Amino acid sequence: MKRLLVSPEHELVYAGGGWAASAIFKLKSANLLIENIPHAFSDDDDSREGIMTIAHSRAEKYYSQMFPNVVYVGDGIWDIRSAKKLGYSFIGIASGNEAQALYKEGATYVFPNYNDYKSFLAALSN
Repeated sequence: MKRLLVSPEHELVYAGGGWAASAIFKLKSANLLIENIPHAFSDDDDSREGIMTIAHSRAEKYYSQMFPNVVYVGDGIWDIRSAKKLGYSFIGIASGNEAQALYKEGATYVFPNYNDYKSFLAALSN
């Protein structure tokens, strides 16, 4: 994930179903940057699609550009369903039964983690 921060082809935004304080704590605990990255969480909207839409809007404003092609990275069925509703591409992060459930929902790419950066980056570009 940290490599994406310096990628000239991609911009990051966080969108999650947890409360901001909890989500930010988790991101920081995982040593992921939160400062200077647009984000939206449950404090911003009651629905997953609403949170994602707000995050998208904040990203366009922050980065001063439009993002017609969005890839949502998530780990749950609700993530892929929301991505589909909004017309976003989707990459799953899951393993075992959870990965199979994402494939069953139509995911093309599901990775057990972010360790295979080359394959993850290729999936982002498709």
